[in-house]
Amino acid sequence: MSRSSIQISCDSELVEALLGSDEYPHTATLDFMISEDKSTLRVAGQVVTHRRLSQNNYYLVLVFLDFHEGSDEQLVEDLKDFEPSGFRLGSN
Repeated sequence: MSRSSIQISCDSELVEALLGSDEYPHTATLDFMISEDKSTLRVAGQVVTHRRLSQNNYYLVLVFLDFHEGSDEQLVEDLKDFEPSGFRLGSN
């Protein structure tokens, strides 16, 4: 997760639905929260890469194209407090 993109874990059904369309570039609208106590963000994104981890598990990377209804400002605020699992910001 960054201010400009997101990597998500997904199954083959989602990858097939996104990449199987005739529309190019492949795009999707995401609704997500950084954490349960934060607002829902709505962002349009473009698929830039996908990586198969196993038969039904993928990583999908989308770059943000358009933020809806102030989601860009909300994302910046939410990321200030965000700490990914297994990592501590500012640690050595």
